Amino acid sequence: MPAIEFSDFSTGLDRRKARDVSDANRLWELTNAYVTTGKQLRKRPGLRKIATLEAGTIGLIAGGGVLNTFSADASIAHADTLFRHNFVPNGGLAVSRVHYGDVFAGYLYAAVEYQGGTIKHHYLDDPGAWAAATAYTVGNFRRPTIANGFRYEVTAIAGTGTSAGTEPSWPTTEGSTVIDNPGANQVEWTCRSFAVTDSNCPQSNAVTKQAQSIFAVDGEVVRFSATDAPRDWTTASDAGFLATGRQQTGATDALALAEFQKQLSVFFIDGLQIWDIDPDPALMTIRQRIANVGTRYPRSPLPFNGDVFFLSDVGFRSVLVSQQTDNIQDSDVGSPIDKLVKPGLVDGINPMSVFYPGGGQFWCIIGNYAWVYTFSRASKIAAWSKYTFPFQIEAAASLNGELYLRSGDSVYRVDEDYYTDDGTAISVLVEMPFLSNKTPGILKQFFGFDVAMIGSASISFRFDPRTPSFQTQAIAVSGNTQPGVLNGMEFCSTHVAPVIEHAANEEWELHSLVLYYENLGPV
Repeated sequence: MPAIEFSDFSTGLDRRKARDVSDANRLWELTNAYVTTGKQLRKRPGLRKIATLEAGTIGLIAGGGVLNTFSADASIAHADTLFRHNFVPNGGLAVSRVHYGDVFAGYLYAAVEYQGGTIKHHYLDDPGAWAAATAYTVGNFRRPTIANGFRYEVTAIAGTGTSAGTEPSWPTTEGSTVIDNPGANQVEWTCRSFAVTDSNCPQSNAVTKQAQSIFAVDGEVVRFSATDAPRDWTTASDAGFLATGRQQTGATDALALAEFQKQLSVFFIDGLQIWDIDPDPALMTIRQRIANVGTRYPRSPLPFNGDVFFLSDVGFRSVLVSQQTDNIQDSDVGSPIDKLVKPGLVDGINPMSVFYPGGGQFWCIIGNYAWVYTFSRASKIAAWSKYTFPFQIEAAASLNGELYLRSGDSVYRVDEDYYTDDGTAISVLVEMPFLSNKTPGILKQFFGFDVAMIGSASISFRFDPRTPSFQTQAIAVSGNTQPGVLNGMEFCSTHVAPVIEHAANEEWELHSLVLYYENLGPV
């Protein structure tokens, strides 16, 4: 009896071809599962809740061996030592979003947005603790011996400018002053935050670090700090800017930045540039301009497997392919899911890309779902899938080989050995296109199937390409059915589209599906 086996799902989710002419290894739906290095399908990892954070913080940034949160409330402290709260005040405004955060020279550098839309850069370094009986000069910075989230600048001295034998009572209002050791040798300290105050710092939302400097977009230029001095955006022949807008033929405002193979990718809404970067500003030059593809989403570009993936207005694209062709072809990285991605590119979304070390995957999270790209050069796997979540994801960070997601004050770890999202079922959907078993126009009588898998599933079949909603009754199966009694399903059609659904709290993998049929002849 004729049979057809489906056991190679290496292409993953692919909508480039019509539903009734696509290939067997291209899936029409792949939700909450991914392609393994064995070219089989596996349920995505679950979300294990690991913490409920103290109220009032925003963001999740990996750095210093912990997960960092931010707020303008100095009183917050996290009881869980996996988390560290960072106090980033700005005139009493509450923090609404953290656009960027990374460790620079051992300390966090962050771009923080406040209610009302103001963005401030902060460098949370340590200026050193105040010391007794010490001579200070104007412009010195110190912090209290017990840090309080502020730093203090020497703004005036008298005589030798020597501190007293006991610590002053430090004010906690920015701009307020305190006199240390009143008298002939006194020191005036002024309360400052850790915000970057250099007037040339653009205080923008698109930021990256490279070549011992911080880079940030500023309209038609990309500014960079002095070498190893992220507070200094002014010193000549060290800090400066890249005249990126002059190189453009379309839109001239830069919108996003990313590292690309020790170079800098600068993104515009309709183009991108690759720049050679060096600690010596005189050696920074543009390497290549690429037209007709770019991004409006500052948090979407992410270095991945020697490339940079990003979300454009037409779907996901990559710098490497664009650079090689100087033109986006339909073989580019995101083309299999362009038709699915574009309807979701609406005003107000805030896509954020993150690397999942456990799966070697690129994730681009948009609210309560993520587009996921699984890649393995050795196994020749390059496959898209879609993950859905029962809540909005507001922040994500990779730390020590683990991926963490934040929703409200809840933080979850992506866990391969966990099969729900904190108790909510993960609904897996796998649907193949309409397949003719390489005999189009031949009516077939399908009468049974076998499946090899781990776990359980319900399997049904669509059978009319003209009316895709026509579907057989689902049959519940589990494990490997091949040694047992054939699973019966009887219908006649020229095409068949298997549909596999799973939602149990258990491990699940699909290894193969075998359909048995007889050819009845031409329709």
